[in-house]
Amino acid sequence: MKELHLSREALYQKVWSKPVSRLADGLNVKAAGLRKYCRDLNIPLPDQGHWSRIKFGKPVTQIPLPPAPEIETRAPESAIISPEPEKPAVLEAEPPILFPGEHELSFKVPDRLINPDPLIIAAEKGLKRARWSKKDMATTDEHQIAIRVSEAHIGRALRFMDTLIKCWRRRGYKISTQYRTSYVHIREVQDRFSLRETSKKLPKKGEYDRQELEPTGILAFRIDWYSGREWKDGSLPLEDQVLAILNHMELSARRLERSWAEQAAKRQAAEAIQNQRALILKKQIANEQAFTMLVNDAERWKQLKVLDDYLAALSASQQHTPAFLEWLKWAKLQRTTADPLLNFNLSREIIEE
Repeated sequence: MKELHLSREALYQKVWSKPVSRLADGLNVKAAGLRKYCRDLNIPLPDQGHWSRIKFGKPVTQIPLPPAPEIETRAPESAIISPEPEKPAVLEAEPPILFPGEHELSFKVPDRLINPDPLIIAAEKGLKRARWSKKDMATTDEHQIAIRVSEAHIGRALRFMDTLIKCWRRRGYKISTQYRTSYVHIREVQDRFSLRETSKKLPKKGEYDRQELEPTGILAFRIDWYSGREWKDGSLPLEDQVLAILNHMELSARRLERSWAEQAAKRQAAEAIQNQRALILKKQIANEQAFTMLVNDAERWKQLKVLDDYLAALSASQQHTPAFLEWLKWAKLQRTTADPLLNFNLSREIIEE
């Protein structure tokens, strides 16, 4: 990746002309590295929402370029922006995780295949079924683990993957394949994996000729999705990075599992609060209903007192014929049935529910 020489003023103008993420792509550097360099040079950056306001035609304010820092760590006329080196995952700062029965030799890749896993036997048949030339790459067949290498590195690729798969099985991980895609299941966490040999572009013979690639002999193992990362031959051969790969995968899975557990706990807490609020609301409604009934009972009791006076006056003014006495008996029964004092417990039951 090339280095770019920019003056402090020029860099200031660029970061205010387009979003840092797009600018970083154009400069072939990382956005995080570009932001850090601007902070080091005391170059202000647009705040969050700056580009959205421009998009919708709203006014924005550009912060003037302040004086340069007193301590200069750059040439006076130009700034060299270098891409930040790849930082190892924070997870791997943790001590290696060893499962029961594992020791240093558990992760050693042998010099030859010894009692290979059935997945490796199938992959070997798929790779060796291809016809070869020096620049050819072969891939495993459908429903086989994803491997893509040149003929010279088939054995090495199979030995590495056989060791890794045996480590996975020993730890209780599951492996599955589907339509040329391979998955490793760490309990409920699923990652996609592949092994390939990197290649380099060869010069084109003509402007419209097909781009040819040449194998480099460098093996690269990749995990995609949540714990995504790639390991390849470098200062250490890929065979010496088995434990680092396993450590990263297990720690990533545990972190995701903790996240799931925290989310589940939050959901349970939210549901508990919602249920508690629903119970409080239910009690409030019941109380309101009971109070309404109480007021209605009081009004009825008041009306019944008037009815009592009326029946007494009526009894005093009328002849007590059998028909009148029968009617009076009926009237007093209706009055007694409607007496709210006799139904007082009903309102209490509503409140207790």
